[in-house]
Amino acid sequence: MINTQEIIEELKIGFLDQNCKIFYSDIDKKQILLHYKECIDAISNLDEETALKKCNLLAKLKLLQYTPYTIIFNELAFIQSKILDSLLINDNAVQLHNFCKLFKNIENQFAKIFLTEYIKELKRKNNIRLSSINIFKEKNIIKYYAEHIVWLDNLADAIEKSNLDIFPIIDPKLCNFGKWLNTNAKLTISNNSQHKTLILSHLALHRLANKMHSLLKDKDTIEYLSILNMLKKCETISMDIGIELSFIKSSEYIQQAHYDKLTNMLNRNYLDDIYSSVFKMSKITNKPFCICMCDIDDFKHVNDTYGHDCGDVVLKTFAEFLKNIFRDSDHIIRYGGEEFLIIFPMTKLHNAKATIEKCIKNLAKLEIKTRTDIIHITVSFGLIEINPNNSDRYEFDIENSIHMVDKKLYEAKRNGKNRVQT
Repeated sequence: MINTQEIIEELKIGFLDQNCKIFYSDIDKKQILLHYKECIDAISNLDEETALKKCNLLAKLKLLQYTPYTIIFNELAFIQSKILDSLLINDNAVQLHNFCKLFKNIENQFAKIFLTEYIKELKRKNNIRLSSINIFKEKNIIKYYAEHIVWLDNLADAIEKSNLDIFPIIDPKLCNFGKWLNTNAKLTISNNSQHKTLILSHLALHRLANKMHSLLKDKDTIEYLSILNMLKKCETISMDIGIELSFIKSSEYIQQAHYDKLTNMLNRNYLDDIYSSVFKMSKITNKPFCICMCDIDDFKHVNDTYGHDCGDVVLKTFAEFLKNIFRDSDHIIRYGGEEFLIIFPMTKLHNAKATIEKCIKNLAKLEIKTRTDIIHITVSFGLIEINPNNSDRYEFDIENSIHMVDKKLYEAKRNGKNRVQT
């Protein structure tokens, strides 16, 4: 004999009293207990129609209270164990079998109701996400995230309607994101670990879709709780992919903002940050640093004689030359046109000058090959040392330092070019 009141009392003390502090009011608790009592009575009588009807009302009440579905399934599991204990005492195999079958249907009914509500909320959130993405003028790789949000929406539609004909692409290699990941993605994602993470996440997403596709094949035995859990997992993975792509997109912006497209050297946008960082380090270590401004001599003549395409080749070749001459710790910045700025952290003037003189010597051997000619260039350098002891004069004043080193460059030009002026 099933003691409904005893189960209700234990449910109230063990679960509802605790959850009332977070999810329920006292009035809600009374309604829930009443629904549970009616459900247990119907289950005791193996009245499936009434039990499902009462459970349907209870599930909708829980949704109104924004109760996580895990909470309600814990409560249901408790009720199931209590009723099973009572039935095992009676040792009635047929009754036990019928109860297990009924309770499985009840759990599935709850899961279906929560799944329907979850799909509605998922579509609402996806609509907001797509609207946010559409704000970007240049979507670049973020467009793949948008496509997978649409894919997730289509997946939710197919599940809601139990219609395999409208199921989205299951094969991870056939969707646009999958095609990109396996072809051109490596041109954008230089970090192999990041690329691998995206591939694995995307693969997991499609594997879950494949499992849900299999579960939906037999409409009479659909396991809604499994589908609910898998669809939630799909949303989580989709968000993870979105976050990764956002990080990559941000890196692209940083790359575009900080690096010159032609020479792949740092550009002026990053100069203030570099100068501030090098100056602080110089002050901390009490060691000077140097700034050099260089300019390709008679570059206008190169453009006028050979054309701007050849001029671009000269700039790219010269930038690569500087990169090979100077240390990895030195900062080479394309300041504008044919002018480059080099910052030597924690370097004294005579050391920086020796490096530049070596640079001038090696430049004499440099042959820049274009499609039609071999071009030789000379370069003039202006160089200054900044000592942290003179912080009142230089501190955080990049404009003052640029002005001084530019004067030195002008002196190098006036004194015959192809030299370093300190």
